Amino acid sequence: MRNLTYPSADTNQYRKHQATLLVTQYSAHVDRLNTRVQSLAQQVSTPISPVQHNPELARMLDFSSHTEEPAPSRPHASTYSNETADFDANPWSRDSAVPNASSQPWSSATLQTPQDNSSLNHVDLLEQDDTASIAASAAAGPRPFTWESDMSAKECRRCERRFGLIVRRHHCRRCGLIVCDKCSASRTYLNASEILQDPNGPVESVQVLASQHQRVCDKCYADLGMRA
Repeated sequence: MRNLTYPSADTNQYRKHQATLLVTQYSAHVDRLNTRVQSLAQQVSTPISPVQHNPELARMLDFSSHTEEPAPSRPHASTYSNETADFDANPWSRDSAVPNASSQPWSSATLQTPQDNSSLNHVDLLEQDDTASIAASAAAGPRPFTWESDMSAKECRRCERRFGLIVRRHHCRRCGLIVCDKCSASRTYLNASEILQDPNGPVESVQVLASQHQRVCDKCYADLGMRA
């Protein structure tokens, strides 16, 4: 695993200590998960791939039932909130207020709210009630798929993990929402008419993009599977 260390230019010893502690705990948990995956590799019937979602492996690791082992301890919520603002890799998101969950359309009935937002190892790989989510979405009408600006998201639109030094931003090429790497681990082919692009970036040929695997969030990946 790549060695992650806090920038040595920061002279604040407390921030450096907390960052090092978090990275060490995160790395230890990743190592434990890798060990479990290796031990289960011979038991699962579907091949284990670094990019494709493997529901069978997720069930064997207990990700779908939220019964995985406790996360490493972390600082008090208010303290961590201040530290995360310092660690945030995007300057424009440091001073903005945390958005109210009640004002976010993506945190309504169509999404499964995590039981513990402070957990470093929380992974929401599977929807808990797809039928209820689809019914609620149909009643409210579909959300127009648009490319979300990086400036408007401080947390993953699926699992609500805060973005920062470790948790990075990624766009779903189908719905345009900003999600974390764990909520967008799947790749799939999309129709040319379904592929979204950054309106402020260079425009790529949709025919070329349609011939390549595109990053999509777990929700869109599940929707595409139901549509097939």
